[in-house]
Amino acid sequence: MDKELFKEYSQHERIEMFESNADGVEERVYFEELTEQELIERKSRFAQRSIEAARIEDRKKEAMEDFKAELEPVKKEKLTLLTEIKTGHQEKFGRVFKMVDRSEGMVGFYSEAGTLIEQRPATREERSQLTIASGRRAVNQ
Repeated sequence: MDKELFKEYSQHERIEMFESNADGVEERVYFEELTEQELIERKSRFAQRSIEAARIEDRKKEAMEDFKAELEPVKKEKLTLLTEIKTGHQEKFGRVFKMVDRSEGMVGFYSEAGTLIEQRPATREERSQLTIASGRRAVNQ
């Protein structure tokens, strides 16, 4: 088939020639070759849009880092709260007092509030240590 038809006619006459001679007319999407100037314009526009997209991506990355930093302490506290809800206990840091019961061969650790927080069997060294005082003394005796 010829690469071009009715080019010698004006636009209006060309359309009339096609309508008179065509076996059918369809409305559809097709590709038209770009001129050199149109190709240069497209490349320039592509470069501009690429630069713009890179700037937006940079802003997005910074925003995501900000959101991540803002979200991190919330997630950490959520995890702590979930653990406390599951176990019914909270983690604390403070002084604990080790009390060895040599008669039962056990060691207990007490909080400053006087609550037993952990107990375990006494080690051989803990069982063999001499007791200086036979009993525990009260603070205000």
